[in-house]
Amino acid sequence: MPKIKKVLTVFIAVFALFFIASAVSVAMFGKKFAEEQLAKNLKEEVSLGGIGLSLPFNIRIADLKIGDLFSAERVSFIPNLAGLFSGRIVLSGVSLINPVVNFVQNSDGSNNLPALDKGGKQQQIILTGLSVKNGKFIYNDKKIAPQGFVTEVDQINIELSRAMLPLAGLKASFKMSALVLQPDGEVLGALKFNGWADFISKNMDAALTATDLNVGYFAPYYGNFISEKKLVSAKLNLESKLKSKDNALDINSNLVLSDLVYARQEAAEPQQVDLKELFSNTLDLFADERGNIKLNFVIKTDFDNPRITIAALKKAAFEAAAKNLISQRPSLLQEKVNTLIGQFKSLRKGAEAEQAQ
Repeated sequence: MPKIKKVLTVFIAVFALFFIASAVSVAMFGKKFAEEQLAKNLKEEVSLGGIGLSLPFNIRIADLKIGDLFSAERVSFIPNLAGLFSGRIVLSGVSLINPVVNFVQNSDGSNNLPALDKGGKQQQIILTGLSVKNGKFIYNDKKIAPQGFVTEVDQINIELSRAMLPLAGLKASFKMSALVLQPDGEVLGALKFNGWADFISKNMDAALTATDLNVGYFAPYYGNFISEKKLVSAKLNLESKLKSKDNALDINSNLVLSDLVYARQEAAEPQQVDLKELFSNTLDLFADERGNIKLNFVIKTDFDNPRITIAALKKAAFEAAAKNLISQRPSLLQEKVNTLIGQFKSLRKGAEAEQAQ
């Protein structure tokens, strides 16, 4: 027993001296070294408010700023020294407090991400845990509008366990939530994404929800996908179940559009309007008695290469809409059709009267 105590005492003393020496080195030289190395690799101006070391070798960085792309009030992580021998950077307990990412998509397709060197082998980075508190992502799309079309995702909170990067390795469980905002701070809706994914077996069980999301704001992206008429606002409530087995990913979605408001349009030239256009310019035909549009559809894709195209979305939505038509009360459907036919007859009479003058 005395020998064991002596060995433990020596071990603790050596560890304490090593830790103190490391802490002093980090405090004296760490800030400048970290700024220089990050700036060299990222080719961006980098500044740190301070850097320190705490038990058990937890590196803490204050007021990190990388150009105009990224900033964080505090970043902390525990490096796994054993990972360096395998040519990987393994980080445990990664924590980001109040991080902000400003992503700019330029009109020519380029962006403001760092231009990393393509030559040579890139060092692999593995996160065995990630926590994000009160993050913000600002997306400025200059391809949509020359002056920039800005969307903000605020109050981002993420809890991630096990390896996530690279996308191969261990099973990862995750819990994420955020608010979607306009640049003026108006809330457009809320998002949540919870579940788990195994990147070896390519299995997954997760749920994505969007609550009261005003899709009218995103009209520049979907164009006339929802309606030929300009949709000023509409609330989207979406619940998607993502289940994958052996790389076969099924996305089963329950979508509800409500509170649809269209922009007022000037009357079109009567001779330019036909019945086909009347049908394509309205969603009312697919709506229930409360004016809500409910669609249930499934999109099938691959776990390791998910592809969700506009064509696939249209196909799924129109198939679901067709089911809605069949399930509607016959008298309600007849009333809608009669209204559309009445509108068409009125326009036709107007055109005939104009031609007779």
